[in-house]
Amino acid sequence: MQNVDPLRLGIKAILIFVLANLAFAYFDPPVGKLSLYNLLLPGRLRFPYVRRDEDFLRVHSISVFENFDAMFSSIEVGNIAKIQNNEYRVLFLGDSSMWGFDLAAQDTLVGQINRLNLQTCNGRVLRAYNLGYPLPVGVRDVLLLDKAREYHPNLFVWFVTMDTFIDKNVNADFLTTHPDETIKLVGTYGLKFDISNIQPSSPWNKTIVGRRLELKKMILLQVDGLGWSATGVDYYVWRKGPASQGISLSVAASPNVAGEAAMSDKNKIKLLNSFVFPLLHAAQSEAGKTPLLIVNEPDQMLSGSDARDPGQVYALWAYNIYRNGLAEWLKSGNYDYVDLGGSLTGGDFVSEFHRTAAGEQKLAQKIVPELLHQACK
Repeated sequence: MQNVDPLRLGIKAILIFVLANLAFAYFDPPVGKLSLYNLLLPGRLRFPYVRRDEDFLRVHSISVFENFDAMFSSIEVGNIAKIQNNEYRVLFLGDSSMWGFDLAAQDTLVGQINRLNLQTCNGRVLRAYNLGYPLPVGVRDVLLLDKAREYHPNLFVWFVTMDTFIDKNVNADFLTTHPDETIKLVGTYGLKFDISNIQPSSPWNKTIVGRRLELKKMILLQVDGLGWSATGVDYYVWRKGPASQGISLSVAASPNVAGEAAMSDKNKIKLLNSFVFPLLHAAQSEAGKTPLLIVNEPDQMLSGSDARDPGQVYALWAYNIYRNGLAEWLKSGNYDYVDLGGSLTGGDFVSEFHRTAAGEQKLAQKIVPELLHQACK
């Protein structure tokens, strides 16, 4: 038997490993599209997400925000092969209230709309899809909208809040894993977001080693699909029932403001100018020929509950600056817009930002006429 030289064997192994990484980086295969979902497993009703690491085993899900292909391939909208010819596809974007914190997937706004079995004026079946993702990050929503164009949408519906247009959210983990797309979007539309902490991707980021965590999570997502398809559980509900009457909204634009009296007219203008409303132009441009409906989503602040601590939350007067500014900005362009800010009551919220199943049902009834109107334009 021929003796094996450990040194030569080690060198060959290292060379093969290096060449494999270089080839992977060069060809950049779309591994995210290799999915059991919509093939052997049904597509999920919303993007996979885990709110807390300790919930990983009980919810049969894992966040794979590093790879758009993996995200979209795992949900219903990714099943392009089974699109019906008479389907009118409505894609909903937004934050955790759209994704459906504290709700089962079928009880979210999208689930409530699909239960109505709607048909458009020309007989097409209206089908809604949930592309919401937790945390209000407007740049992320536009990136998801751009990717979603591959899935034959007929209408985009983007639910926005005050936090959607605030700079503080732009450096979220989601965006740092998509640096090139983020930098391009912000640069193309001249958006006033601070992206100094987001660095362009390097060749290392495209290697197997550089993407090892992403690849691991993509494999785990396929394994989790077995448990999810058997149980339908993709989220651990921490609490049930309506929210308390108190509001604990995070101060975003002006964290040290004690009240309206403390704000000069100059500072109110500064507050208004801090909202990056041109993000709406970016969204409409990226949507291309697909119509885009902007919706100011319901806010518990406007529900009649007014027990706010001015030192901890943005006050109603600050929210109104945002709300009026948004409406004025949208009037300046050709935008379809619906303001549902005060459309629900305090009992329709399960927490400060998130709605109960009954609240989602009410909201569905309010948004459906506009969806049918859009479909029949």
